[in-house]
Amino acid sequence: MIPEFHEFVAEVAISNSLFEIRNGVSVGSVDQLMGESESYEEVDRNRYWMRRDYGLVQIDFNPDEQKEWVSFGIKLSVHRLQWGTSIPIPIVELVSDIPEKIYFDDFLTATEPRGCLVRRTDLNFRDEIHYMTQAGADVVATVKEEGGEFSPDYVWEINLATQRT
Repeated sequence: MIPEFHEFVAEVAISNSLFEIRNGVSVGSVDQLMGESESYEEVDRNRYWMRRDYGLVQIDFNPDEQKEWVSFGIKLSVHRLQWGTSIPIPIVELVSDIPEKIYFDDFLTATEPRGCLVRRTDLNFRDEIHYMTQAGADVVATVKEEGGEFSPDYVWEINLATQRT
């Protein structure tokens, strides 16, 4: 069964991985999993970190003890969909219809059958609310105001937990 995009986003947050890409994975493994997906690469001048930006997905790397690049930050920037960002090939091949926004209620609806608790954290700002999944992924939602009450509107991004596996 082909998942809907909000189900895919929920699965990324629940599993704390994007396909088999999680923190601590080598750049070579990322290359294999992302295939021929278009990306922009940026390396700082001291070679302390590197970022691969695939549009919807950004992956940060830093060198391990053997000077091999390994991932330490993985972000699913759902908000970029509203501007027509590029989408990595494996995602396009996996999911059905990709909308411009993922409403937070749809995200929660997709996590509930999987038994995942999504709790609000203390890290909140005027225009965003942060939530945490049991796996440690940080889910950032935009805020809407109705009648003086503030509530989550749509998913802005998913930041996968930074511990190495």
